[in-house]
Amino acid sequence: DRVLVGSLPALEQRSRLVSELWEYCGHGSESRRRGGQQGFWSPAAKMRTYLVAESCMKNDGYYREVYDKRKAATGDRPHVKDCVRCGPSGSPAKAGSTWSAGHRHADALRIVGKEILRDMWIEARRLQTPG
Repeated sequence: DRVLVGSLPALEQRSRLVSELWEYCGHGSESRRRGGQQGFWSPAAKMRTYLVAESCMKNDGYYREVYDKRKAATGDRPHVKDCVRCGPSGSPAKAGSTWSAGHRHADALRIVGKEILRDMWIEARRLQTPG
């Protein structure tokens, strides 16, 4: 239950956390679709975040460095559990095998998206802070 403060719920009276923005844009810890369940994020925001991250990755600059650093960091990362993303259809990659190039690319784009959202969140807070 939300507690009312004035005419707005208490949640509306505080600044949002960057993790809440990530969650809304499909980049949070609970942003994975489970069979038959509806996600708690905005599909449009998730798609736009992905598209912006993909565009930023194509150019030299800070976000390309973030992409390259993350992709290099996952070069020999083993799967913790069987991975549908890395194996052929119907035969997931086994736990202990290394991530595929596609898995590493998607992971690095997700990290770039989170970095972009964090930077936008910081700028929004700066603009809203009086003084």
